[in-house]
Amino acid sequence: MTPTAIRKRPRPAQRPAPRAPEPPRRSAAQEAPDAPAADFSVFAGRLPTLQRALDLWPRLIEGPPLRLRSAPVLMPFPQGMEAESAHAVRIAVVRHAPEDAVELVRRVRAAMQRWDVTGVVFEPGYFFTPVSFDPPTAGRRAGGGQWTIQWHRDHQADLFARQPVVLPSAALGARWVSGWNSTRRIALIDTGDESADDQMAFQRNAFPGKEKPVDHNGHGTAMGSLIRAVAPHVTLRSYRVFEPGTIRAESVNALCALNVAVNSREVQVICLPQRAEVSIDDMVVEGALRMVLHQHQEQGQYTPVVVCAAGNQAPDHLMSVPATLPGVVVCRGLDRQGLPAPYNCLPPAEVQPHYLDALGGLQEDPLGTLCRSGHKAAALYGSSCATAKIAATLAAGRGH
Repeated sequence: MTPTAIRKRPRPAQRPAPRAPEPPRRSAAQEAPDAPAADFSVFAGRLPTLQRALDLWPRLIEGPPLRLRSAPVLMPFPQGMEAESAHAVRIAVVRHAPEDAVELVRRVRAAMQRWDVTGVVFEPGYFFTPVSFDPPTAGRRAGGGQWTIQWHRDHQADLFARQPVVLPSAALGARWVSGWNSTRRIALIDTGDESADDQMAFQRNAFPGKEKPVDHNGHGTAMGSLIRAVAPHVTLRSYRVFEPGTIRAESVNALCALNVAVNSREVQVICLPQRAEVSIDDMVVEGALRMVLHQHQEQGQYTPVVVCAAGNQAPDHLMSVPATLPGVVVCRGLDRQGLPAPYNCLPPAEVQPHYLDALGGLQEDPLGTLCRSGHKAAALYGSSCATAKIAATLAAGRGH
């Protein structure tokens, strides 16, 4: 499949009259703001080919001066995964002025071709946001028990039931499902989860490592709550990729978390209810994600199932990575009648997703509420809720 660039669907000057009841309009607070420019770019590749690119760095950037803030830094694996890191895809990050991103990427890509550097991806950085409507303002206050999730009683029977699902045979990791052992683990890559069995943090300028479960946003804790309700016997590992006080995660953090999850043979399902925001139009940015996710599948080795959200920004935006990547399972939210909700993003024309749908609720009929002292309650609904339910259902499918 040809890599696809992330792009927004052009907004029509005037929408035609809808054939069905018009979906509720989003408030100004719910409109997705323009993606900020990233001050970093990313390498991905296996050692030693990646190391050759890093050794050639002065040659790769020859030309008019660029406002670079660091040389490329090879991102470490967590302590205890030294053996895996020697054979895994590795990530390196370089920091620079946001305005120089396009020129830097074009220059390095051209130079890698001249120097015959193959098997290495270099792409501009971007950001991930939780797939949700109107989340609470991000905060810095840590500590257990600060988030309260209430799932509405009239939805609980359908929401907590393990619905029948058939994993598409072409989905990433599907060939290994029959060999899963009875101990099931889900890796939730999100804002953190206060009630997770364990949590690992992936942050800027910090070594990845375990921490006391914490969530400064609430989205991850809500998704974890739903996973535990559907699959109480499944172990939930939280990978926090959001910094305190932010509503966006750097793509390098998410890439490193995915890399750890993919290289852990103890994880059966990766739950990734995030959506990419890319500030550089029409520049391919999915190469590193594709390389990380498929690094073992292409060699016939064990790979987890990866479950993503379709997105909640239709009709204004098309589906974005990671949902547009080949092999991932894409979850759409359904309304109470079992129909796809109008907020589900459509895929680009060249993408054919592997869909698994689940109850997602609607703005006027949410599945629950997320609360924190001193903050307005947020409604819980959307394709991220469907993603959490499908991830839990797949993980609990055999042996429980």
